[in-house]
Amino acid sequence: MAGRYKAKRVSVQLSTGEQITTDSAAEARVVSYLDQHVVDFSYHPEPVRYTLHKRWWPDLWIHPMDGSPAFLLEIKGWWEAEKRNAWLHMWNQNRHLDIRLAFCNPHQKTSPGAKGTLGEWADKHGILWCSLKGGQPLPQEWTGIF
Repeated sequence: MAGRYKAKRVSVQLSTGEQITTDSAAEARVVSYLDQHVVDFSYHPEPVRYTLHKRWWPDLWIHPMDGSPAFLLEIKGWWEAEKRNAWLHMWNQNRHLDIRLAFCNPHQKTSPGAKGTLGEWADKHGILWCSLKGGQPLPQEWTGIF
């Protein structure tokens, strides 16, 4: 499809010497933050299965430092309606999992000309989310970094 935006892949050198190539600069920023603060995580862990498209590969599996339960994190910039609806279908079928969203810009409209934003969309569906704009990439209460 002509004109479709494709995020640039970014390599991150971890403190362990391992190198991870992320799918976007936003993912690289979160991975670097977690590595810098020694938060245990897995990048693109095992897929989550669902009926509409069979499986979804989460961006991160995060194990907070304070011992609270691990959760799956999806990092999103621009999110097309079709992919957003498929993701919502997966999320609804996997409510037993703690799946959260991190938006590069939660104030971005869900589509050109739309009234609603990505943050409002997540709130409407009861999905826990955060903004990657400004300060630190993830809320401290999510990572256990205080």
